[in-house]
Amino acid sequence: MYVRTGKRHYYTLQEKLNIVEQAYMFPRNVKPTARAYSVEAKQIRKWKAQFEAVENPPPIYPAPRTVEERSDIKNLKVKKSWHKGRPSTVSHRIKNYIVFMFEIYRERGICVSAKMLALDAMREFPDLCQVPETHLRH
Repeated sequence: MYVRTGKRHYYTLQEKLNIVEQAYMFPRNVKPTARAYSVEAKQIRKWKAQFEAVENPPPIYPAPRTVEERSDIKNLKVKKSWHKGRPSTVSHRIKNYIVFMFEIYRERGICVSAKMLALDAMREFPDLCQVPETHLRH
């Protein structure tokens, strides 16, 4: 059994490999091995991961991909919309007005917010402010 005398001990690669092999010779042997060598169990697990990383290096990034693979990955990253394919409740006329106002504000150098555009749309289309009875809770 190895006992430290208070000073830091540096293990060689061969010593680390021997400790890792001994710790994983049979199940549930990491903690007893760690106690025997006066190291933390998580340190032995780190050493094991480092040795495995040397033996099985990760693939080179970025991995060469075909156009189809890249488009599939891009489609997976696309944020799903809230409406889930349902038609919009806002008419094209209102959408066109909002885009038109946005362009006017940007041409004038005015910082545009969604709230500003919503208020303009409500002024232009007062029926937007009315909530249908079907949306009210009883």
